[in-house]
Amino acid sequence: MLRLWVSVLIANLIGSFIFAFALARFQIVEPVTQRALASVAAEAMQHGALDNFVRAIYAGWLIALLVWMLPAAETAKPVIIIMTYLIGIGGFAHVIAGSAEAFYAGVRGSAAWSSVWLHFILPTLAGNVLGGTTLVTALNHAQATSGEAVSDV
Repeated sequence: MLRLWVSVLIANLIGSFIFAFALARFQIVEPVTQRALASVAAEAMQHGALDNFVRAIYAGWLIALLVWMLPAAETAKPVIIIMTYLIGIGGFAHVIAGSAEAFYAGVRGSAAWSSVWLHFILPTLAGNVLGGTTLVTALNHAQATSGEAVSDV
């Protein structure tokens, strides 16, 4: 499972980099859109590593909860849409979604590559993993112990 997870992560980061590189280096979008992209990238890179780590924990919780709800996707579509929207409006950091912004800043030269990796990608990845695994662990524990009686020790 770890091999699959790492492969998917690397493939997503490569795809995100290619997307950011194409937007930054080729005349794909209008100049006004380029300026807007640069502004979004600058906003993503304005936080330090610790801030990104903490903000990523919340995104990890939301994504883990979203994945947990997928079996009920037909009846939970509005909730799923709201949860993904919360990541954006809450300013939470997600390693894949945010990597396009960070890579765009790196390709354009508005952020050093060391900052892209050390202040955004790695702390955000760590926060997403911590947030997601703690929520999944808590949900699994709750399901496993829901039928047990609480002892009076």
